[in-house]
Amino acid sequence: MKRLFFIIILLSVITGCDALKKNYGIPYYQLGMSEQDFTLSHKNNLTMMEAVKGQTVYRRVTSTTSYTYYYFENSKLVRMLRTDITNPNPVVVVAPTK
Repeated sequence: MKRLFFIIILLSVITGCDALKKNYGIPYYQLGMSEQDFTLSHKNNLTMMEAVKGQTVYRRVTSTTSYTYYYFENSKLVRMLRTDITNPNPVVVVAPTK
């Protein structure tokens, strides 16, 4: 009986920890990923906010009052910003030319 109880507890812990690892369909983004991989991984709920030469900004609605902005430079993800502001200014900061 004790052995059966121990096995049930062990299986509960293993399956519980496995559930924490799952992503549940939420795309995984990391700095340095390409813009193409980013847009292919999350086609819905993604809006291009601004695009200038070499820089692009996408917005994803995270919840009813929260947005996540993804900043790309030369087609590589360089920054992610989660905010309650609909359109933070300036979205794209253009570096001064020398």
